[in-house]
Amino acid sequence: MARRRSQPRSHLPLPPLTMKRRRSPRKLRKQQVDHLSNLPDALLITILSLLSLKEAACTSVVSSRFRNLWTACPNLEIARWEFPFGRRFVDVTTRCLRLRLRNPEIKLLNFSIHSGGRDRDVPVYSISKWLKYAHSLGVQELTVNVYFDHSCSLLPLIFSLSSIQSLVFRTHAVRTDGMEPILSDIIRLTHLKSLHLRIDMHHLDLTRLLNAQKDLEYLWLGNVNVEKINIELQKLKVLKVLPARTTPTEMNLFLPLLETLELAISLHGVLKCFKGKIPRVRKASIYIPKLQVKSVPLLGQILSCIAIVEELNLYIEKMFIIGDNWNFHPLVEQGKELPTFPNLRKLKVYVLCHEKSIQDVVSLLHHAPVLESLKLVHAGPAGDWNKNAWVQSKLPRDALDDNDQAYFSDLQNNENKNELIKLLTILGSKIG
Repeated sequence: MARRRSQPRSHLPLPPLTMKRRRSPRKLRKQQVDHLSNLPDALLITILSLLSLKEAACTSVVSSRFRNLWTACPNLEIARWEFPFGRRFVDVTTRCLRLRLRNPEIKLLNFSIHSGGRDRDVPVYSISKWLKYAHSLGVQELTVNVYFDHSCSLLPLIFSLSSIQSLVFRTHAVRTDGMEPILSDIIRLTHLKSLHLRIDMHHLDLTRLLNAQKDLEYLWLGNVNVEKINIELQKLKVLKVLPARTTPTEMNLFLPLLETLELAISLHGVLKCFKGKIPRVRKASIYIPKLQVKSVPLLGQILSCIAIVEELNLYIEKMFIIGDNWNFHPLVEQGKELPTFPNLRKLKVYVLCHEKSIQDVVSLLHHAPVLESLKLVHAGPAGDWNKNAWVQSKLPRDALDDNDQAYFSDLQNNENKNELIKLLTILGSKIG
């Protein structure tokens, strides 16, 4: 019987075609809805404000409606590194602000300038002009990052802008004019709630500026090289003082509502006097790059001022050794006791763990009746310190199993606390 030859695939019967009427392009265009164009201007401006300046400006080619819409954004942040070398950065910034001046009823809430590194200096008169434009637009939050050597000349202008509520002024330049006061007694910048400064200032200028602030709640001083720091602010809640090339010789803090305090100061023969009245502080971090024997009483003054804290971080990076006298008490002055910390619940101590520093930690435990947790970090060996004693001890390691860090919790249980004191006492005897 002869085989039936299979038909080629191309001869297979096709399924019946469904008859559909093709829609005309005109009807398709009618059915497509432009949801973006239906949004109100206020919402579109909010969306554009989430973009960078370059991205927001590119939307001007979408349609005639978007041509100048980006200039109404409440935020204007412009950085030199987004532009090539030359005057384009200056020209674009000036044009952006002038476009906004055509509609002065649209307020500029946030204005940020980042002038780039020293190889891209911006003329002082250009920045001064921008600040005046921004002030005309009612700017409330101002950020200025500059690097040129005469950046301090901007301070009188900036401190006269009465509408600013938040100010960030940072510069890496060093003043070369002998650090003379440059501010007058009249400062119009009086409505600040947040102030962030990194600049060389005369202590009289800093005092005048701070005395004019009645609503300041946040203060950050970084690398502010002043001889004296006198801060008396009734509403301040957060204070951060970070390292400077020249630590002040005097520090007086009278802050009745302060809740958070961060001090990074050098007690090595620089700070001579510390006075403070901060009865409501809840969290404190004290960072000391170098500590020597004669500075221990000063550290005791600071601890006495913050004895009411609930969370305390102590960082003693290095203990300054003179001769063979490196095994000294870092926290307790000889012949005196630590203050009592009645509310302390979380404690972190970063210190060179030798015999007497361990004794000071044990003393802290005895003076913290409601302590819940302790994190002990060894700052690194020095002299003949026996690191093996730490490694071989039974101290519980932290979550990362770091040999130089130990973590203790549930210390409100007296049994756990007594066990910790026993472990630390044994460790101190091994490394003594």
